[in-house]
Formats: sequence, C-alpha cells, structure tokens
Amino acid sequence: MGASEVEAKDELRFELKFVSSFERLSQTEAVLRLHPAGLRRVYAGRWVHSLYWDTRRMDFYEANVMGSAEREKIRWRWYGEGSLGDVIEPSLERKFKKGLLGGKERIRLAWQPDMGQTWGAIYKEMLAQVPVGWRGVLWRAPQAVCYVRYYRDYFVSGDGQVRVTVDRDLVAYDQRFGGRPQAVRAVPLAGWTVVEVKGEAAAGEAVMAVAGGLPWPRVQHSKYVRAVMGSG
Repeated sequence: MGASEVEAKDELRFELKFVSSFERLSQTEAVLRLHPAGLRRVYAGRWVHSLYWDTRRMDFYEANVMGSAEREKIRWRWYGEGSLGDVIEPSLERKFKKGLLGGKERIRLAWQPDMGQTWGAIYKEMLAQVPVGWRGVLWRAPQAVCYVRYYRDYFVSGDGQVRVTVDRDLVAYDQRFGGRPQAVRAVPLAGWTVVEVKGEAAAGEAVMAVAGGLPWPRVQHSKYVRAVMGSG
C-alpha cells in the first residue's frame, strides 16, 4: 500500500462566487483587467478535475442546496489533461464553509485507482490508502456522485491580497446510477463562466472591495450542486 502524504489544512478564507453574464470569455477578462484593484494574470491556466462523494442520503448536497450556515463537501481533486479515466495520485479534500468563510483539509493519495472497477471496489481501495484519521471522513461519504471538469485561469490583485479565478468550459458527469465510472453522458453545464474572489480572513476589506467592483451579482454557486441539479 502506498503511503498518503498530508498536504495542508487551509485557514478560513473568503470565497465569493459570481457567474459572468457575458457570452464571450474575452469580455469577462476585460472586466478583470480594467478593475481598479490592478488584477493581473498569474500562473498558467490548467484543467481542474473534481470527483464529489456524499452520504447515501446526499446530506452534503442537501445542506448546500438549503444554504446551511455550516456545510461541507468531500472530493478528489487533480489537474492536467485527460478525464475521469486518467486519475493519478489525486488529492482527497474535505472542504467546509462557515458563512462567507471557507476552509479545506487535504491529503495527497499516493495511489493510481483502477477506474475500470466498480465504484464499490474503488471506495474500498481508497479507504485502505488514507490515514486512520481520515477514515471517519470517508465512512460518511461512500457514494461517488458526480465528476466535474473545467478550465481555470488565475488572477491576483496588485497588492497580492486577493486572488480571482475564472472557470470555463464546465462539463459534468453523474456517477450515481451506473455502478462504474463514466465520462460519456454529460450533464449540460456549457456556457457558464464562474468567477471566484478569494482572500484570507484578515484581508476581508480588500476582498469586498474587489467583489464590489464586479458587474455581476454574487451567487451561492456550487459546481457540485449545479451538476446534480443539471442531471435531473
């Protein structure tokens, strides 16, 4: 069994989401470039992949739909080209939200899952990969629910306090009904561009200033929730 590597426990930070009303990505990026906070592109854009897990009763989903003050999500996260069949050493993340603030705990799984197996077999293998302290987290989330993929660009404010991400080309695949991983029958998410403004709790004033300079209303947008809703 490969050892999993503890990566990080993030401090609480602001995470404010917007859905761009513009049809073209260039229009959204123009708003960011002209922002008075001096937003500039950093890092190379990349594909982001998330696989969400939930309880049998979909408790995490329901809490997010209801907008509960405290809610959480369990997911795999990995980056790069490819799709659901190309998972190599994903991070296992527990993401939690308290009001406007969110945090994250994650470990890297030193493991390449065999995505030709059933979800039940993959889940059992995953349990064997994680430290004892994480097994309680996974016992609460035995169901693979949906796989989401999108392309992300990264921006930062001139003072470095605020980060802005732009997610586009979203596509999702429901995993609840076939018993095995599938990336063929897509959930219709095309056309959404999600803009997220992020910053540490101590930078709340700067985060709100950047958010206030955007032309779109803030939404309680969750890719996980939208993917499940879109699957009907």
